[in-house]
Amino acid sequence: MCNYIYRMRSLDALLDGYHELENQEIYFASNDELNDPMEGFRDIFWHGDEIVWKNFLTHYLLCLEHVFSIVLVGGTSIDKSLLNIPVFKGEEDLNTDDYKESFYSMRKAFFSHDLVSKLPKLLAGRNSPIRKKEMVFYLRLIHPLALDSIQSVLLSEGFIKEKVSLPTSFGFGGLGAEKFFDLVNKFNSEVLESKDSLSETVFDLSCNTLMQMQLILEYNHRNEEHNYAKLFIVIKFPEEYLSKIEEMVYPNWYTACFMGDCTNSSSWGKYGYNHTGVCLKFKTKEVNGLNTISLTGVIGCGSNGDIIGNRDYTFEKVNYEDEFVEIDFFKSLGRLSFNKLYSQWYENENNELSSCADWVNDTPIDDWRKQYWENFIKCVTTKTKDWQYENEHRLIINDFFHDYSKKESRKIKYNFDDLEGIIFGIKTPNSDKVKIMEIIEKKCRVSGRKNFNFYQAEYCRKSGQIQPVKLNLLEFENI
Repeated sequence: MCNYIYRMRSLDALLDGYHELENQEIYFASNDELNDPMEGFRDIFWHGDEIVWKNFLTHYLLCLEHVFSIVLVGGTSIDKSLLNIPVFKGEEDLNTDDYKESFYSMRKAFFSHDLVSKLPKLLAGRNSPIRKKEMVFYLRLIHPLALDSIQSVLLSEGFIKEKVSLPTSFGFGGLGAEKFFDLVNKFNSEVLESKDSLSETVFDLSCNTLMQMQLILEYNHRNEEHNYAKLFIVIKFPEEYLSKIEEMVYPNWYTACFMGDCTNSSSWGKYGYNHTGVCLKFKTKEVNGLNTISLTGVIGCGSNGDIIGNRDYTFEKVNYEDEFVEIDFFKSLGRLSFNKLYSQWYENENNELSSCADWVNDTPIDDWRKQYWENFIKCVTTKTKDWQYENEHRLIINDFFHDYSKKESRKIKYNFDDLEGIIFGIKTPNSDKVKIMEIIEKKCRVSGRKNFNFYQAEYCRKSGQIQPVKLNLLEFENI
């Protein structure tokens, strides 16, 4: 069974800018390159016992120490790209005994603070899951203590001469430890989580206030580019950390966007660049009830590097819903080995096991893996109902087995025979139509193909939509 699917492109992407038509390439964009800020949003929550919460705080301290050390060596004018938070790093990855001993001292100092030592038990007592805004609140509270613990050890070991100060407004902000404990205990007494609960209201206000304070600080230091690293450590780190640890749950992903039809004028205006672009019409094939297309890309890795070959890529239909997929962080660390999962998250210093590890023993690995990837696909194919007019379908690749971080690696070739035709936009210039026709003619002559179709997009008064009209005279024998 043959179906059709559509992909709108700008003239720049198709022709002189990126030569996608000549190279027969489909570009897979990162979620940062897409126009919806909610792309790939995961409703991550945290819910666990004291063991995983203490390990969580230790991991936060470890990552902060790493970034602080990079700035210590490279200076505050260090390139922004080097300020990478190593979320896959564990204590066992510290490369010398002295380094491990130094971090042990930092961790001991960190948990000597009353707030930090009591926080794991406090958070383990939550009746409802903890979401990102609440986590930001907690990390903001402990961040000055984590930074102070790191610097105190480095100061005693002679690595620094003085401490970096942290604005007091980003710590307790006048909220004493006892009042904080009372407040969280009150949250714990809420039996059910709801959007109008006390905790939800408090954390909404808290995050809004912190966002404004951070903006004020960045504004006041706007002419001090050399201080970016300091601002990153002092101000930005808690939020950056929470964003970065999502990588432990699912790999980075990239997508090529298609549509089920090409009749929506808004889509032509946005993705067809004000109707000046074109729309590629592809043939698909059905495999196990799913629409697929064969592309040439990386299919494996051998002793000589990447193995290139053809395989079928499945079109995933985008769902337009009001709610996003919920992800239980402590039970979804799918990118960690079992050894690291236990040593870094599920065991304490006495080798006691967290209840969060139950899924490892209680759930067949095949069932867990199936659910894991189903949730991944749901995350990257869920958009709000505002985008429903797009009728979008996606091809998706991810970094689980191959690194697609470089843009060149995300240009994957399609078979020319699968390109059924090209639809010109209402305002596509004739000069660019001619360029497209020249490229297609050459490809048809090389491949011996005689049935390529051109269409012209026109407004249909009867349907009120954009309709492609086949240009029957545009056969190369007639030109």
